[in-house]
Amino acid sequence: MLHIYSKNKIKTNKALFLAIGEAFRQGRRTTIRGTPESYEGQKAASFSHVNFIEFLEKKHNIKIDVIINSYNTQYDSDLINWYNRNLLKYKLRKNLIGWFEIYETGIDLIENTNYDFIFVHRIDILFKSYLNKVFKIESQKVIYPTLVNGWGSIRPNDTMMFVPQKFFNLVFSKKLKCNHYTLETMKRSFLAKNVDYFMKGVWNSDTSKQWNPLYRIVNRFEPKSPSWKTSFIRML
Repeated sequence: MLHIYSKNKIKTNKALFLAIGEAFRQGRRTTIRGTPESYEGQKAASFSHVNFIEFLEKKHNIKIDVIINSYNTQYDSDLINWYNRNLLKYKLRKNLIGWFEIYETGIDLIENTNYDFIFVHRIDILFKSYLNKVFKIESQKVIYPTLVNGWGSIRPNDTMMFVPQKFFNLVFSKKLKCNHYTLETMKRSFLAKNVDYFMKGVWNSDTSKQWNPLYRIVNRFEPKSPSWKTSFIRML
């Protein structure tokens, strides 16, 4: 029997950011990374993470640790230095292992679970200021950025995932994941009352196809505003 809630929930005033995926990635649907053209985009993304962490720490009087699970480039030392103040651990791989595996091996890097929440996110997304407004550290729900319409069904946007302490057991048992399929895998009704979204409606997770107020994927084209003609936005 799968237990939904973790036991012994304790307030720690600490949180963990897990940054995963390809840093310094150049373009869309490509494995090219670490080019000089990719540098400024990744730097902007990483600085937005650091600034967001500082914002949360000051606003809520908490301490945030960072773990990175990414890949080697010629800019490894710069990447590590950008997160240095909060960086707890990092793993930079030579060979691509895919999104599902980079997430699960990132979870495996977490040794200490003494946190109020874990926030998983793509390392190549730039956080926008609107995220400051909608990010609630006291939430007791699993939160994804939005819903997306893809592959014939409505699914969670897998660029970010907020997990409160009470659901850590689902994360570490690999039942709850940061991917489009996780709610289907767990049977949508299982977590229906315990899943939320930073924004209501159905959006495209690829910000080269639709502008998003929460984030943008760096080193890609970004439209200036939401495309209401190409994307169906449905209020829930």
